[in-house]
Amino acid sequence: MRSGVIILKREKLYFLVCLLILLTWLGANAQQNACGSQRVELILGGVIDIGFHEEGAKNVIFNFNSVNELVKGKYSEPQVLHVCSDNNFKVDVKMVINSAQKLNGNSIPLAEICFNHFGLKMVENNTTGNVMPPFSSVDYHFVPEKEQTIIANGINGFDQTFSLMYQFIPGFNMEPGSYSIIVIYTASME
Repeated sequence: MRSGVIILKREKLYFLVCLLILLTWLGANAQQNACGSQRVELILGGVIDIGFHEEGAKNVIFNFNSVNELVKGKYSEPQVLHVCSDNNFKVDVKMVINSAQKLNGNSIPLAEICFNHFGLKMVENNTTGNVMPPFSSVDYHFVPEKEQTIIANGINGFDQTFSLMYQFIPGFNMEPGSYSIIVIYTASME
């Protein structure tokens, strides 16, 4: 009987050793095949940007020092703006004038003078949009005090540019001095 007991103990020992090896092998292989998953959501909001292509081009200064300049006016260098949008867009333009600025003994508002004598012309349109009348690349058109669309039906894209030039013909209706006109370009999604 003793030999039977010894055989059983050996079989149990072999069985336990084999079981331990099997469990070790399963544990090692289970770690090699482990995986995890994660869901990633992308939420893209509408993004649009407009600005001047060169930072130094933000200010335009007209100096009038002769009768000829007052009569014929002056023209700016082309002002290059860019639009970046992930959606279709349009660009509006308007001018803002400090209403406290008056001319000729406080009788003529500066806005009235600018409305008739300050204009812009589209020099180049490299956007995917259309230049809207009355603005054109041929003639100067006054800059309105209320927003007016200058580019419509633009298709989304990066760094789409357009160039404008300003014209100011003051004539003899303005007193000597320094005046400020702010031109605002607004890009919005269509």
